[in-house]
Amino acid sequence: MNHISHFCNKSVAVIGSFVFLPSVMSFGQVKEKPNILIIITDQQAFSALGYSGNQVIKTPNLDRLASHGVYFSQAVTPCPVSVPARTSILTGRLTETTTVRENKDVDNNDAFYYPTFDEILSRAGYHSEYYGKFHSPEYMARIYKNPPVDGLTGTEPIVKWEPLYVKYVKANIKKAQLMPGELYESTFYGGTVPYKLDPIDRR
Repeated sequence: MNHISHFCNKSVAVIGSFVFLPSVMSFGQVKEKPNILIIITDQQAFSALGYSGNQVIKTPNLDRLASHGVYFSQAVTPCPVSVPARTSILTGRLTETTTVRENKDVDNNDAFYYPTFDEILSRAGYHSEYYGKFHSPEYMARIYKNPPVDGLTGTEPIVKWEPLYVKYVKANIKKAQLMPGELYESTFYGGTVPYKLDPIDRR
């Protein structure tokens, strides 16, 4: 995870990253292919980015990536819910086609199978890995070639991402000083991000 950490910014959490690397082609020849890095953020509005004109949120690393890559100003999500949306992104299919319509469908073994775009790239000679929040049907993770992490192998480091993420955050992000009335948020950010309790929030 360290080799992608420099893309992270404390204002925006990078929760999904595909890494594709070219491999040796047939007959011993090496055909140059571009490396492909796809970063997906979770629940981030289009305007929550300095590159889009936001003057309050500071996202220098994402701005740099946007300025040197492709920036889509008219993109929409196929579904506002995490698992169905990610499944659609991976397969290029709508939720009506994938039959993944709710987050609980992450465990739906009866969902229709469609190859993911990274599976197609892997068949074309790319080496693919995935880091961060996966939150997609587990069978889609089988194409990745992530190295073992903390004794987890195969799809485990991808599907069981949350404890690895919390461990990484605790080891690399300094806790901010609490203001009066604040508590530490204690789920995805490992108790490092201040959170002010909303009176209507039962938690």
